[in-house]
Amino acid sequence: MAIYTKHGDLGETCLINRRGVVKDHLCLQAGGDIDELSAQLGMILATLGDGKSLMLRGRVRCVQQELIQIGSIVAGGDGLKLAHGDLKGVSRSKPAPDLIRGRGMTLPPTEKVPGDLLKNAIMRLEAEIDEMEEEMPKIDSFVLAGDDGIVAAHLDVARTVCRRAERSLVALVREVDIEKNILAYLNRLSDWLFISARFMENKDAEKAE
Repeated sequence: MAIYTKHGDLGETCLINRRGVVKDHLCLQAGGDIDELSAQLGMILATLGDGKSLMLRGRVRCVQQELIQIGSIVAGGDGLKLAHGDLKGVSRSKPAPDLIRGRGMTLPPTEKVPGDLLKNAIMRLEAEIDEMEEEMPKIDSFVLAGDDGIVAAHLDVARTVCRRAERSLVALVREVDIEKNILAYLNRLSDWLFISARFMENKDAEKAE
């Protein structure tokens, strides 16, 4: 069975809620940035290799799982009904059923992530940031990415993608009713990625001494 459907060849696709949209729709832009962020985290895991920094590996996997849930909400299309009319970029064409269903492919869940779960995830990120900062020298100057270690460099790239995802979501929440704690989560995640990069640089520097 081919993965391609050809229904998107003219620049239109469908959200998970079966609503047809153009491919530069705000939901897809934000969802695509979150997907790219998860892929960049996968690069970090691949770079770590087996047995290196099991703590970071476990934490990155946890974040990836949270991003999958968040991405399914952002690209789900829930809340597109607006007080000021239709969202820009919504297609008037009828969505094709096999485009929605992906020819038997399983769609991610579209249930809203409860605000309390996101609050708990944010608190976990903050606790991990505090823990790493306690083991690091104080950062008192600008940091150039790539100064020390490939893992730290990948973490810095992930941070910039996370900031872009946050900007995309800021544009989206002006138009769509989405759980506001998602914004707070991405904001805290970018801080977590920055500190994780510095933490890994510090660990690599200690090993080199």
